[in-house]
Amino acid sequence: MTTDADGQFFLHVNTIILRCKEWAVNSEYNPVRASAQRTLFKSMDPEAVKEFKEKEIEDARADIRLCVLTLSFLRQLCEGHNGTMQDMLRDQSDLNRFSYNLIHTVTSFVVQLTASTEKFRYMSIPQRELLVNLMDFLVEVCQGPCPENQAVVGSLELLAGCKTMLTARVDP
Repeated sequence: MTTDADGQFFLHVNTIILRCKEWAVNSEYNPVRASAQRTLFKSMDPEAVKEFKEKEIEDARADIRLCVLTLSFLRQLCEGHNGTMQDMLRDQSDLNRFSYNLIHTVTSFVVQLTASTEKFRYMSIPQRELLVNLMDFLVEVCQGPCPENQAVVGSLELLAGCKTMLTARVDP
């Protein structure tokens, strides 16, 4: 028998990954966003602007740390080719009313981070560290083999992202 807490756990994990994805995608330089922020910041007290920027950076760091720790925890649960856990990270429909395909969520996150060579080349250090953790997670959930997870991960978009990672010239 399952409880609402079982479903809440997977919802919470999915939310953690999506929040981190939102930060990673929005942290890219965006001229429209930058212009809007400049306009907003002109009307604010300089000290308030500084506090806002520091809080934004600290929130992003906290989201990244939480996401990395969560992925590490889930990855360790899959160690030793734990097929039950690998399957559960993809589908909880036999446990809960709602199912969160965490493997698809992470795969789409990697695809978005590696969508173009230009985007990949100018990733920040935290984004690169996060990408390594995302890839480590995907490797672990596919080992065994686990054909259902391999099918989710084996998208053409992810393969294109892997090609980007292997061929892009990145300055250290």
